[in-house]
Amino acid sequence: MLDVLIDGLLGGLVDGATTRRRARKKAERRQRDFAAGADVKLPCSLRRPPGSGSWAHGTLRLAPDGAIWRPRLNRGDPVTLSPRSVSWLGTHSAEPGHGLFLATAMTVAVLDAGGHRLELAVLSKDVTLLRKTFP
Repeated sequence: MLDVLIDGLLGGLVDGATTRRRARKKAERRQRDFAAGADVKLPCSLRRPPGSGSWAHGTLRLAPDGAIWRPRLNRGDPVTLSPRSVSWLGTHSAEPGHGLFLATAMTVAVLDAGGHRLELAVLSKDVTLLRKTFP
């Protein structure tokens, strides 16, 4: 009985470390690709207006000249964000009450898109890519 408990605990720690390492490597690869001028895709959730109840989950494609957020399963219209019309307002940490699946690993970026505020929840490791796109 104790052996099973110890094996389960050690297995969980090793699996968690492997998952964190894999996520870190993916983030580093995305940063290298973006620095080389390639478009990168980030898992991302969008909420507008900020503080409203629900998040729309999808993918954010970052390019040197802007970004396009597309909802998962094409449920809704894509949102185009240009660095010329979007300004960075700040970040705050996502909390479990926000309704995000990985709230502890995510950071919420608050942007002003032509007078309309919106929030993008991205993995904390990917915030630097957003900052490079929207100074």
